[in-house]
Parts: sequence; structure tokens; C-alpha cells
Amino acid sequence: QARAAFDVVLRNAPLDHEIRARLVGLLYGDGDVAGARQQVATGIHLAPMHADYRLLDARLALAQGDRAGALATLAALDPPVRENLDYYATRAGLAQSLGDDAQAIRCYQQLTAARPQEGRWWMGLGISLERVQRGLAAREAYQHAADQALSAEARQFVKQRLQQLEKSS
Repeated sequence: QARAAFDVVLRNAPLDHEIRARLVGLLYGDGDVAGARQQVATGIHLAPMHADYRLLDARLALAQGDRAGALATLAALDPPVRENLDYYATRAGLAQSLGDDAQAIRCYQQLTAARPQEGRWWMGLGISLERVQRGLAAREAYQHAADQALSAEARQFVKQRLQQLEKSS
């Protein structure tokens, strides 16, 4: 019944993003991943600048184990950072996990500029900077991370990386 009601609403108001997102959740919850992805694709087609559809599509791709596809979906749009922090955090993490450190660095830099008190983003930035052999910049990023709230594990990791970078300089 809910599906039918959502379909009626979307036939009359195809740009009702909230209803489309609810329908995607319902379809996914019922195990209809293909239907959920089709609704997201329709949303992207109708509203290509609506970042939430791309984030939904990336999450559905991730649920199917397609990390590269998820990253490609997110990399296709650069929405305003401040209104799309989760979008950029997901994109940065995916880029980093797939070895695209240049993209990860760009995303983490945008995230830390938008919300400098997020230690995990500084840590992510430090990791990618270290991977591309930018030790001094990585140390600065790790130091910013150390100055923010972090989990005990993350704090220990940052401390170890700072010590290692000090030894190698």
C-alpha cells in the first residue's frame, strides 16, 4: 500500500524528493535493490544537481560491493560542501580506500575548511598526504587531528604517525 501511495504522489509531483527518498528506502528494505536504484536514477535524471540522490545511489552501490561505482557516482557532482558534509566525507573515504589520494586530499581539505573541529577529517587528510609523500603537510594535518576530539584508537594512530614522521624528518 505504501508503494502504491508513493507512486501516486510521484506521478503527480515527480520532484518530491522526500517521497522519492522514502520510496527508495522502502524498496531497499523490501530487498528490491534494482527498484530502489531505478528510483534513484529517475531522481538523478529529474534533478541532476540534487546531491542526495547521488549519495543514495553511492550507498546502494556500496551495499552491492561496488566501491568504484559508488565513488564514480559521487565524483560526478561537486555540490556545495557546507550543505553536503556527509557526501564529501563518503567521497573522501571511498577515494582514500581506492587509492585515489589526490581526490581524497581535495575532499578532506574542503571538509576541514568547512568544519575544522572534525578530527577524523584531519586524520584522513594526514593519511592521504603521507601516502603522496607530503610529510610536512601530513604532520600538520595529524597535529590538527590531535587537537580535536578523536576516539581512543584514532588518537593512538595519530600519535604513532606523528612520532614516525618526526623520526623520518
